[in-house]
Amino acid sequence: MSDHVLEELRETFEARKRLEGAVGWERSGDGRSLQFVVPLMIDGLIAEGVRLRGLTSTRRPDRDVSFQHEQILGGTTYHVSRLDWRPRAPHTNRGAGPEELRFSPISGSHWHPFQLNAELGVEAVLSMGNLPVALPIDPDPLDFNALKNTLRELFRIGNAQEIGLPPWSPELDFE
Repeated sequence: MSDHVLEELRETFEARKRLEGAVGWERSGDGRSLQFVVPLMIDGLIAEGVRLRGLTSTRRPDRDVSFQHEQILGGTTYHVSRLDWRPRAPHTNRGAGPEELRFSPISGSHWHPFQLNAELGVEAVLSMGNLPVALPIDPDPLDFNALKNTLRELFRIGNAQEIGLPPWSPELDFE
């Protein structure tokens, strides 16, 4: 069963995709974060259960932005891949992944490629945990438009440039 799930996730991740509809950033209940969830299309059709999630802090312009490709299969949500731009905290691969990546701290922007995480088994991509293996993004996107280009390339989302700038509120940042 898990091999079948991983194969379906791989096929979806590797497919050329498009955002279905407009992306609207919404404030969380406590007002501290912004997020959106938008369905993804493959071959002109909405791919059932396949979506892109965006998440950022309201108070940190051009920082702490994540995009995650998710897929729901059989009622279970899988985190297929994630891109983290200028995150607040470094990512450490712990003891997971290829030997040269183990225990390697990544202090800047990075992404969690599906294939590297899938090699650890289906448990690595379940929604309950953090994707364990990441790679640095080099060069680091200079601004939000460059970040959307990186998203387009890594996640194969042809119209990623249609994602609007989050409505950050930097004047509220007292950190």
